[in-house]
Amino acid sequence: MKKGKFLFWLIPLYVLGYIIVKPDGKPYSIWTPSYEKLVRDKILEKISLVIKSQSQREEYTACYLSKLKTTLPDGLTSVPTDSLPRIYNIIDRECISTIKDLVLNSWNPQMLAILKNGLLKNEGIAVLTAEQKDKFCDCYLDEVQVFFPNGLVGKIDNALQLKLENKCIKQLNLDLRFH
Repeated sequence: MKKGKFLFWLIPLYVLGYIIVKPDGKPYSIWTPSYEKLVRDKILEKISLVIKSQSQREEYTACYLSKLKTTLPDGLTSVPTDSLPRIYNIIDRECISTIKDLVLNSWNPQMLAILKNGLLKNEGIAVLTAEQKDKFCDCYLDEVQVFFPNGLVGKIDNALQLKLENKCIKQLNLDLRFH
């Protein structure tokens, strides 16, 4: 796994997969104003758990929605549902990387759950058992909190990221290599 790609591309909005059906039970297939508002509101709701600044939440949401509409011009139902998490992750990485001086909320159970969920889906730990993944993610998040006790500001430096990853690998005696 390449360094710098493990932790902080972790604000997956998998919840969008749950809003592909209109209240009448029919799927959305185009970007109507009401559909766009529904998706925008859901992104803002979820991202508010993670990003502290309202202006940064708005910037992220605008970027995310724009890229989502470009990637899926016929709406979320235009691709298989199992493809959506990968698409969401790619868009998330691109949009998070555009925000200057990103300020995340202080540590809270919801934020940690979101981060852990993102970590668990990371391809770099796919070779581990479910129990090993769980322990690795807990270790990694514990270490991140030690370095950033008041929450994250910006992205984790690649060198620190690698140090934390390797510390957890060693501590848990895992057969994983990050470089």
